[in-house]
Amino acid sequence: MAQYSYIGKLPTDIPTIRHYTDVYTGDGVTQDFTLSDGHTNNTILVFYNGVCLVPDVDYSVNNTNLSLTFAPTNASDIVVRYYELSNGTVTSISESFVGDGLTSTYTIKDGHTTNSVLVFYNGVCLTPVNDYTVSGTTLTLNFTPINTYNIMVRYYLVLTTTGANAVKVVDTSNFLTKSNNLSDLADTAIAVQNLGIDTSTFLTTSNNLSDVADTSIALQNLGIDPSTFLTKANNLSDVADGSTARNNLNVRSKTELHFLINN
Repeated sequence: MAQYSYIGKLPTDIPTIRHYTDVYTGDGVTQDFTLSDGHTNNTILVFYNGVCLVPDVDYSVNNTNLSLTFAPTNASDIVVRYYELSNGTVTSISESFVGDGLTSTYTIKDGHTTNSVLVFYNGVCLTPVNDYTVSGTTLTLNFTPINTYNIMVRYYLVLTTTGANAVKVVDTSNFLTKSNNLSDLADTAIAVQNLGIDTSTFLTTSNNLSDVADTSIALQNLGIDPSTFLTKANNLSDVADGSTARNNLNVRSKTELHFLINN
């Protein structure tokens, strides 16, 4: 059999996307359904009577088991749409917002465009440009969502192919942002522990410096001369000049009062 060479990618390295569908019918009781293949919450789209459901909120997936958080009514339609890559995986992440009757702009994850996200309004898929636009991290709806209505954004941003020409788009939503100066850590106590930091050596702000190890050294390091301070136990006997102190307080001594009374 003749052997042929290829310029560029081998045919087996060119990813192709396979779309297929599972359809189920509700009976008013069943909440668990068996999928054709093993998947996760974010690798499928689930529709209930045409309305797109929210991952984690409306359903969960464990391998081939789809579990709804409610029992579909009798004769209702449950449709599962699959998107698979021939030599890799296609997955997504989702983000939800709740309408308040006033807001029409929402902050979404960076690195997307109007046509790179799916936006659902109370389960109904919106049309790019006509219904919404994306600029930077801002999703702008061309209408104001009704109070308590759900707005779900699905990001298809993780695409992994195998082979020498692998392509990976990394989801950076779980990264720390440099400008936040570690304020976006999930748990600072665990972070401190992982870094081996002993917080028992720290001063506590609410203690107002009462927890310094040596107050005299602290005063010295702060350049404070305690000899210029009044001592509480001396009851003002250690003021430098009593007469000046009385004048500053606008009070008189006994001698001054006798003098004023007698004259």
